[in-house]
Amino acid sequence: ILKELTGSEAIDGYQALAGGNKDRPRAIARAVFDALGNHIDHYINPPASFNERIGQKLRPLDQILNDGHGTCLDLACGYASVLEQAGLHPIVFLSHGHAFTGVWTTPQTMPQASTDSFATMINRFETGEIVPVETTLIPKGAGQFDAAVAHARKEFTERKVECAYCQRLAANNVPTSDRTHLEAAIDIRVCRQERILPLPARV
Repeated sequence: ILKELTGSEAIDGYQALAGGNKDRPRAIARAVFDALGNHIDHYINPPASFNERIGQKLRPLDQILNDGHGTCLDLACGYASVLEQAGLHPIVFLSHGHAFTGVWTTPQTMPQASTDSFATMINRFETGEIVPVETTLIPKGAGQFDAAVAHARKEFTERKVECAYCQRLAANNVPTSDRTHLEAAIDIRVCRQERILPLPARV
């Protein structure tokens, strides 16, 4: 897929930037998106407990591929894991009842493992430093990457976010500054540097 898109099949992370190819990281992210779309048939809703902010079990990538489906959190983390394997630096975004992924377009990271700064993330989107990707569009197949990026940007930059959870906070007179729709942007590379590692899913 990457060779069809760019003429080169090299999964070279940020190495091409040194040669002036600024579009290479985004092209790799697109190829990964399309490749996963060839194997994942549909998106499934998370269990009710996730929407109630209790937690959610996460399927390993091989199970997602075998079953052909996943929740938004499954797809966000699955996509991030493949981006990381391809030499890119992914970010997992958690908002109220939803999750999606982003990727750095240059080999940088956040100063800490996570942030809930809505303004910081919007600025990173606008400058092109981070490409946000709505991973629930992966099951729609190849050719949806640009739509997925536009959808993720719209979630934060093109409309006032007032999900059901935000509305409940507003009804309880929680100040606007304390009810940001973004709960966390988690920089996976920084997590690894700080020895925050995944728990093994199986022996």
